[in-house]
Amino acid sequence: FPAPPRDLPRRLMWPLRTRAGTLTCIAGSAQAPQLSLPLAGVDGLPVGLSLIAAPGNDALLLRAALAFG
Repeated sequence: FPAPPRDLPRRLMWPLRTRAGTLTCIAGSAQAPQLSLPLAGVDGLPVGLSLIAAPGNDALLLRAALAFG
């Protein structure tokens, strides 16, 4: 889903935040490198692609990200 608008009320933000957290906490829990590439937009809001590599493969992750450039 696209990034929520900045002025979105908190009561509407929390369900989205929970959904995003389930995707983004994986790398942190595994101590793996992760980055997000802003690749598109939906209704003027950014949409990114998250890439995760195995722990210790930071250079591989950066090479993969550059391939999208």
